[in-house]
Amino acid sequence: MATPRLITFYDSYTPFLTGGRYAITIHQEVRDAGGRSLSHPGESGDQFPEVTQHFEVHAPRFALQPGFVHAVHPPSGAVGPFDNQLAHVSLTRLTLPWEQILAEGTDGESEGERVPWMALLIFAENELPGDPRAQGEADTEYTVQDVLDLHKDSRSTILGPEIEPDTVIPQVLQGRCRTIDVPAKVFTAVVPRFDELNYLTHVREVTERPTLSAKSKMSAEEFTETGRYTLVLANRFPRTYGNYAAHLVSLEGFVGCLKPEGGPRTPDGIDSVRLVSLMSWSFTSHPDPGGHFSEVVHNLALPGEPFDDEQHPNPDHENALSLRLPPPADEDTEETAEVNKRLRWGYAPLSYLTAEGEQTLAWYRGPLIPVPPPPLPPGLPPFTRASDSGDHRARADAAPVLGTPDGLLIYDPQWGVFDLTYAVAWTMGRLLALSHAPARTAQKAFRRKARTAFSAAVTRLTTLPEISGLDPRTLTTAAAIAHPRPATDRLHTLLADGLARRLTRRRDRPGAGSTPRAAPSAAPTRAHRLRTVLERGEVYEALARSLADETGPVGDIIDALAALDLVPFDHLVADQRMLPQESVRFFYVDPTWITALVDGFVNAGAQTTTDNILQTAVLRRSAAEANTVPWPEAGLLLRSRLARDWPGLIIEGDKDGRPVEIVRREYLAPDLLLCLFAEVPDTVTLAEPHQDLYIGAQVEHGDLFLDLRYLADNGRTGAPISDDDNVSAHLRTGTDTMDIHRIAPELTRRLHELGQLPDGELTPAGFAVQLIQSPTRQTFRQP
Repeated sequence: MATPRLITFYDSYTPFLTGGRYAITIHQEVRDAGGRSLSHPGESGDQFPEVTQHFEVHAPRFALQPGFVHAVHPPSGAVGPFDNQLAHVSLTRLTLPWEQILAEGTDGESEGERVPWMALLIFAENELPGDPRAQGEADTEYTVQDVLDLHKDSRSTILGPEIEPDTVIPQVLQGRCRTIDVPAKVFTAVVPRFDELNYLTHVREVTERPTLSAKSKMSAEEFTETGRYTLVLANRFPRTYGNYAAHLVSLEGFVGCLKPEGGPRTPDGIDSVRLVSLMSWSFTSHPDPGGHFSEVVHNLALPGEPFDDEQHPNPDHENALSLRLPPPADEDTEETAEVNKRLRWGYAPLSYLTAEGEQTLAWYRGPLIPVPPPPLPPGLPPFTRASDSGDHRARADAAPVLGTPDGLLIYDPQWGVFDLTYAVAWTMGRLLALSHAPARTAQKAFRRKARTAFSAAVTRLTTLPEISGLDPRTLTTAAAIAHPRPATDRLHTLLADGLARRLTRRRDRPGAGSTPRAAPSAAPTRAHRLRTVLERGEVYEALARSLADETGPVGDIIDALAALDLVPFDHLVADQRMLPQESVRFFYVDPTWITALVDGFVNAGAQTTTDNILQTAVLRRSAAEANTVPWPEAGLLLRSRLARDWPGLIIEGDKDGRPVEIVRREYLAPDLLLCLFAEVPDTVTLAEPHQDLYIGAQVEHGDLFLDLRYLADNGRTGAPISDDDNVSAHLRTGTDTMDIHRIAPELTRRLHELGQLPDGELTPAGFAVQLIQSPTRQTFRQP
């Protein structure tokens, strides 16, 4: 498991000097106590001559070394639903966005902060004439001098940067640079305003913090590698399908186009703007027509909301997410009330053909039920639950033998219908034992070994000690089973003691053959001997231990049955209307149903009373000892594209503040996921995979929203607030570009109201925190 990370945001990392030419002049003058200069005019030379030192600060300006780029998102060549994400590039050179002055001849400061001189622009297909397919291509035929000469040509319809060539190192002027020609309309639509550039650049420090919850780990590359990185964000959402080219461009010399009050503009007569592209890549945005994770999971939860989207009351909201057929609304008659009650309990009506050939109605309910498990029907023995005994193995050991399917039919004389629930479970267990090859083989091996071991135990425990050499009064069942050949060993002992000589002498004595013999006593019957052995308390434990090797495979089958692994889906969900498309349904697990299933399995192939004893008491006891998996108590069925499109979907159960063990999680179909819990959870959470952390906005009903986050230093910095802000209302007209000039003040106002900005404005670091979109989590609570 990756070590959790702590992320710290900074507004900027501004160097003391920007790139360019500098001169330091030193002038010294000596004055007396009265402040008069001791250097007199007309004298030959000053007391301390003036000294000037010229130097240059070299900083990237028209090209970028590849090593300065740490990562880009979306990755180059990636295809995915990026329509709600902002592209960004992380840089290893922290000061890079502030190493040049944006506007030549000015101090380049706005409200005390140096404005970044670069921006990340996103272009769709057919927006760049030189790259109509948006592959991230750039032109390399121009030198830096050619680009800077454009603004001197009054006849040119291409606007170039207004940078004086004498401020550029001569060697750089003659070097080639990568450029793109952006149509004037596209430029004004996508380029950030001058006062927006600060919000699109920030510094992020990633450090290890082992004390954080493992659930907060972040898997995107730029979030997990420890260190400091500068991030430059795009301001445009790639909301339509197609390729997009991302260009990190220099805006130096274009400050006049970025400062107009109404937004970016180009001078009259300009057809396109030539920008220096420092680096570029491309990706494909493939918006999912089915919606984003947040939309899909929100729709799953809607039936359980007290009000629907139109704020109409939903009286059945507490039971709407239960696995059952919707009951009819009308309960005017006694019959309707009975049907409603059965449906609320999870039953489905079925046509039933009795053994006498009569066609009638019957009720059936699988092991997945919408209500807490009911007590056993009258006439059936009590059931020991694992939670009662404190040991999950007690289920298989102490659960009763439920008999035969006919004995498990429940008849309701008031309405003249049968309840087939437990009879079907028992029959299903027997059918699985006969049709499932591994189960059949395991059962056969156990039965053969069990008969041999039990027969040997009965014989050795009931044979006279004069013959067996074993004293049944002190002999344990385990010793009797473990002894390999007691009768043979006894015979060898007698022979060694002179049995042959004694028999010969006795036959040779005169008249020996005519000695009268006493009538032998009647030998105990086989049934009597069986009862004698079965009355011994340790028999079952000793047989279970001796059959451990043979019980293992059968125990594995029983564990699989307890997890409903081999049960056909139509026996789990009797009616497909219980689980409609795009739904999640929660349920309890009926332990009596599983008990009947296991009983039907272990009784398969039993031919005699001895077989019944061995395959119920002994086999179940052995399986309980070998069992390491608890029987499930609750679970959920998810029939949705979430199961298909998010294979790393996170499902978590929580009870009293601790996680609940998942007994089984399996895809029953590409869009159908079954999850069983060892306990009944208080809450269940469905969450996006952690690697889906990104910069952007959430999508709800086609609109973009920002989940506001805590900024005050209250121990919850960065945690989501139960509030949001509509981004779609703050997009530039006719484009998917954020109007940060409007968004930032609105976020500032909202955060002020929430007490998260005691004073001042939203900073670039605070704005970046609002843009972090952590994995969506939808929590369901027990009514």
